[in-house]
Amino acid sequence: MRKVKKLASVLLAVALMLAMNVTAFAITINVEDGNVTGATYVAYKLMDVTVGSTKDGETYSYTVNSKYSAVLQSATNQTSDENVISYLQTLTSRSTEMNEIAEAIYSAIGNKNLQPEATTTSGAFTNVDAGYYLIVETEVGTLTSGTTDTYSIYMLDTAADEPTTVETKESVPSLTKKVEEKNDSVYTSNSVWQDGADYDIGDEVPFQLTGTISNQYADYDTYYYAFHDKLSSGLTFTQSSVKVYVENSTTRTEVSSSQYTINTNTSDGCSFEVVIQDLKKLTGVTISSSSTIVVEYTAKLNDKAVIGSTGNPNEACLEYANDPYSNDTTGFTPWDKVIVFTYQLEVDKYSSNGSTLNGAGFTLYKYYASDANTGEWKAVGAEQQYDANYVFTWTGLDAGEYKLVETTVPSGYTKASDVTFYVVASYETNDDDPAFIDLEIERGSGWESVSGTPSATESDGKVLIHILNKTGSELPTTGGIGTTIFYIVGGVMVAGAVVLLITKKRMGENE
Repeated sequence: MRKVKKLASVLLAVALMLAMNVTAFAITINVEDGNVTGATYVAYKLMDVTVGSTKDGETYSYTVNSKYSAVLQSATNQTSDENVISYLQTLTSRSTEMNEIAEAIYSAIGNKNLQPEATTTSGAFTNVDAGYYLIVETEVGTLTSGTTDTYSIYMLDTAADEPTTVETKESVPSLTKKVEEKNDSVYTSNSVWQDGADYDIGDEVPFQLTGTISNQYADYDTYYYAFHDKLSSGLTFTQSSVKVYVENSTTRTEVSSSQYTINTNTSDGCSFEVVIQDLKKLTGVTISSSSTIVVEYTAKLNDKAVIGSTGNPNEACLEYANDPYSNDTTGFTPWDKVIVFTYQLEVDKYSSNGSTLNGAGFTLYKYYASDANTGEWKAVGAEQQYDANYVFTWTGLDAGEYKLVETTVPSGYTKASDVTFYVVASYETNDDDPAFIDLEIERGSGWESVSGTPSATESDGKVLIHILNKTGSELPTTGGIGTTIFYIVGGVMVAGAVVLLITKKRMGENE
């Protein structure tokens, strides 16, 4: 009887073992990090795990790794390994409390200088034992866009299936830079922000920087945030124009200037920085991971501006906190570029025989629209005289409607008709490196004074017009018979005098 009972007990144990189908073997843990290159991850096997299957589903049996027993008890405030396991099983995955425990575990590991069971730079741990792991990103990599990655929140996960994938808990901010497009001759009530625009030299050009925030913003204790901006020599920063805003779905709130700094003495080659030491300490605004931070400012297009298709580039990038557990490191977005273009008008003045004509002077006017129906002509600088090459030149113009007026007329010539025309330019408006496409001149009125075909070249940004002047003629008179009668009378008088002289001479000879 005892032998039967003993055999029954053995068979029951075997049956239970077969029913549980316990497995424990080497596996692969893949780290899903969003195509980041150059990142380093380490894995600490906190517990062993075995997986069984019953009619009710899979079962998991955990045993604390003695190497981490003290660490786990300290991090969870428990007094035994069994209590640690029981406590963790009461918590909710991806909860704030789990994030805090993961941080406490890694801190305790660091204090004890414990080494990880595995390290990878390829995004996968291969041939590791099944277990309950703490996975930590120890070196950030770079995204395919060039953006510096952020450090992931520490990851606690069971790796018991083949293979196991662990997703990192991170996201990176982004930056977009835009320049406002404005045609003075065409009225618009809305700002148009794009990657290319053209302006007159002397204009204040508006720029806009828009930065996003990491989805893990709530996990950071502090959040450093700084805009870096690099101007070309053709643009002069107007520091007093800087404004900073926090934008949410329906609100836009300006940040007081006392809560950020503008640094023009930089060490990275940029022209200036707008620095917010800690977004979480800003007052008077509401910030979450869905907020955007906007910087707006102007820069004057100066006389060093490059004319033509090369343009005057302006770049910006964003520096941001990228480690939720430390204030010592920051990441950078790629530089985002916009370009400001400007052009040049040249006018040749010719006489009817094709030679250059001295003594003329021209004034250029530009049409400024006040609204959709009205506007006014304003002079573009002073009257222009011939230069050494016998050309009138206006440098640093943007697209728009213009009028060329001969305000000084050479002696002996009639005033040329006023000539109106349109400078029309096209360039890419939504591109990482906006390229110039085309420059044209369109006719308006008064083109009877224009000789030949006007030309425009994209590379040097020049528009050339040839003005023909005609010689003056005496104006007609009114009343009387004009000068003809004087010619006739004069001729008769001369003929009579000759006859009289000949007759008198003959009479003298006869005597």
